[in-house]
Amino acid sequence: MQVRPERTGWRDRALSERHRQWGWNCPAMDIDFLEFHNGEPVALVECKHECARQWDLGGKPAQAFIRLAERAGLPAFYVVHSDDFSWWWVQALNTIAADKLGTTDRALTEPEFISLLYALRGFNMPPETAAWGYCGGTRP
Repeated sequence: MQVRPERTGWRDRALSERHRQWGWNCPAMDIDFLEFHNGEPVALVECKHECARQWDLGGKPAQAFIRLAERAGLPAFYVVHSDDFSWWWVQALNTIAADKLGTTDRALTEPEFISLLYALRGFNMPPETAAWGYCGGTRP
């Protein structure tokens, strides 16, 4: 099954810039990933590039993110990935996530990270996905 191409860009950026004009006491954040299966949410994921400013886990945005996940009964993860996607540092932000990850934080390869995403849905990674050449490879 084909995945829809990315459609965001100028609209998201324009809305974000507009929202910032509404004042400092009107905070909001985007959520990078709401992982789901058959319409049921399975996890919240905040994802950052290795060169991006790292998330302050004690800050209000992170605390709101964690509280949202807790109220929904979902695992919450903070993920930092390398520029070439060769490594993914995954941090569990709540006990549900730590149970799913098996620890509080862990470095994963790209296939291991994808396997985690499938496991959150109760599946093993499909062989055709596992066979894909990661980190710059091309899909068959």
